[in-house]
Amino acid sequence: WERVGALITHIARKVLKLGLFRYVDDFFGCERPETLAHGLSCFCRLVRLLFGQSALSDRKTDYGASLVVLGVEIKLSLEGYECKPAEDKVCKWLLCIMEAIGSGILLPGDASKLAGRLQWACQHMFRKIGRAMLRPLYDQIRCGSGKVHPDLMAALVWWARILRDGISELRCWNVPDTDPIHLFCDAAGEPARVAAVVWVDGKVWYSDCPPPPEVTALWTVRKDQQIMGLELLSIALGLSVFADLLRGRKVIIHSDNTGAECCTRRRGSAS
Repeated sequence: WERVGALITHIARKVLKLGLFRYVDDFFGCERPETLAHGLSCFCRLVRLLFGQSALSDRKTDYGASLVVLGVEIKLSLEGYECKPAEDKVCKWLLCIMEAIGSGILLPGDASKLAGRLQWACQHMFRKIGRAMLRPLYDQIRCGSGKVHPDLMAALVWWARILRDGISELRCWNVPDTDPIHLFCDAAGEPARVAAVVWVDGKVWYSDCPPPPEVTALWTVRKDQQIMGLELLSIALGLSVFADLLRGRKVIIHSDNTGAECCTRRRGSAS
């Protein structure tokens, strides 16, 4: 399919002058509203001319401002675009998640399938921040009993809420040209406390608090007092408390913990 797909893409671009993109054997593109239907018909005629009338089904030729591409629903607007999993896929994933929550059992094979499906969703939602909630699912693949442990239960509940609420992120076409905001985050282990300072356009705001007990109750007792987890909580504190100030702006996060820095950079954490 790689060579055949490359051939179709080349002809569509060079001969038909279509703005066409491809992923293996899936083709999609963009076109002006007044020429959209005509451009699609030209592409369909090309495929059927090369490979026969049955090579392309009519149900595979959707188009419009909202389109499902590779299982991801894409909505376009003048402000930007939104990506979220297709509704039919979300229903299947929720059914599997709720069965695991209710029974307390998620077999390794089912965990592997669910992790793969949600991994694909993470590539297009929340700038990959949901990857942290995939690690308990991958750990479950090596669990012979299939029993749902507390970390996995927390991840399943999180995914159930996110998928049920249909949360999606609007990614704007225009990148803000304002100066970046600096967010400084830190934490202390004894007594445990997290703090965040934000510098916005010459003004400074500060917030601090003890870590939520419902979060620290999930942690194992360690000699380092879970300092990396506390540092990550300080980042979460700054992003949530100052959300109104940060919205729509470029944010530079400062942390003196190497582990928290690496987890934030790759948008995932096992803490």
